[in-house]
Amino acid sequence: MDWKKRYQQAHEEHFKRTYPQAYRDNHYSNPKWPVVSKSNGLTSMLVNFLLWSCHHGERTNTMGVPVKKYRPKFNIFSGQTEMLENGIEWRKGSGRKGSSDIKGHVNNPRHQFPIPIYVEVKIGKDKMSDDQKEYERDVTKSGALYCVIKTPEDWFSFYDYVMGL
Repeated sequence: MDWKKRYQQAHEEHFKRTYPQAYRDNHYSNPKWPVVSKSNGLTSMLVNFLLWSCHHGERTNTMGVPVKKYRPKFNIFSGQTEMLENGIEWRKGSGRKGSSDIKGHVNNPRHQFPIPIYVEVKIGKDKMSDDQKEYERDVTKSGALYCVIKTPEDWFSFYDYVMGL
C-alpha cells in the first residue's frame, strides 16, 4: 500500500474515533496533503500520522527566538531621539544543538511501554551536521530509536520496523 493510502486511512480512523456521528452522517473528507518534497511538509506528515494513529509525536524547534533590533535616531523636527527598527536578531534557543526534528513514542501492543523515537527529516542532498550525529549517538546509547527520514516511504519502512519489534 502506498504512503498516501496509509496516511488517508490513519486520518479516516482518527476522524471516525473523534467524530463518530459526523462520520456516520458521511461528513468525512480526505486530509489536506502535505508537500512532502519540503522539510516542513514531510515533518507535518509524520507528526500527523503519529497523532492520528494513537501514538505521540511533536515537532522540535531549536532555532531560537527572533528579537527586533532597534537603533536610536535623532529627529531634528521634534528634538527627540527616536528608536527605529533595525532588523531582527536571533536569540539562542534553549534546545540542544543537533536535536532531532521530531520526538515521539510509538505504542506497540507487544511492548509494555511506548517505544521512544527520534526522527531527523532531511530533504534532497541535505546531510546531518556533526552536532546531529553526536545527538544521534547519545539517543541510541539511551536505548531509544533514531532515524533519518528523506521520504514518506522511508517513514513507513521505519514505522513498520518499530511495530514489528
